[in-house]
Amino acid sequence: MSEFTTMLKELEGFVKEAGSSAYKKLDKTTYKMLIDGLKGEDPDSVKVVIDQLKNERHSLAIPPMFIVANAHPIEWVRKQAQNALLDLAGANELEGLTAGKTFKEQVKVLVEHYGNYRD
Repeated sequence: MSEFTTMLKELEGFVKEAGSSAYKKLDKTTYKMLIDGLKGEDPDSVKVVIDQLKNERHSLAIPPMFIVANAHPIEWVRKQAQNALLDLAGANELEGLTAGKTFKEQVKVLVEHYGNYRD
């Protein structure tokens, strides 16, 4: 399994650990569907998901977008995600959070910083 797929699966694990209110369940379901869409093999379909996450402007989009921007197997998709990620978080903020860390540590710190359905 590629590092890209592994990291998205780990991110799904963070979502499964989230709270259980009806609203949160709906959010988790939608979020999981979007993460699943990022795993797609059709670059145009993945771009649609990237655009959706970018347009919603929710900080929860930052960790999966970071994974796609750094590990997606298709370079064009990585570039689309990088552009969206910079729009969502900004280069300085991301660099401050991720500098000097392994990829796995970077994803973990982004999830901790941007949240995972916590109140």
